[in-house]
Amino acid sequence: LSLLAALAVAQAQQNAPPQPGSPDGPECRSERGSRCIFPFRYQGVTYSTCTTFDSSNGKAWCAVSVRRSGDVVPGNWEDCDLSVCNTETDYIPPTETCRTNSGPDAFNTCKFPFTFQGVTYYTCARWTARGANQGRNWCSTKVDRGGRHINGEGNYGFCDCDNLDCACPVD
Repeated sequence: LSLLAALAVAQAQQNAPPQPGSPDGPECRSERGSRCIFPFRYQGVTYSTCTTFDSSNGKAWCAVSVRRSGDVVPGNWEDCDLSVCNTETDYIPPTETCRTNSGPDAFNTCKFPFTFQGVTYYTCARWTARGANQGRNWCSTKVDRGGRHINGEGNYGFCDCDNLDCACPVD
């Protein structure tokens, strides 16, 4: 009986209409009508569908222009037309597997997501302050109830970017 049920499901899937954004379905486009480019890479993560990660308005978006490397050209993204595009769940690294390997709170676990200076980070962030650490990747190791980084107490460290769970941004 289970074999018959499996065959019935397979037959139904074969007869189902193509899904938006699938190879046999309508091409994924932005709300402005631009063709979405997949796969694309943003902040070191590769996406094969629209994503809401780092969205300023909460809408799913896609790349409309990428570099040869597959990275999104900065500013060249648009909100997806969800009637013809699929979306995926945001990428959030496992919070217990990304640890710092140096800095004031070395060997502690990164706390994702964390908010610092009004920006919420779901991965390690680029250190933008001048000095010896400029350009390194860091994360918060202690946040308040609202997920805000507790600043001024050494509650951060530099990410182990060899650990893929840290999802360090790439140049």
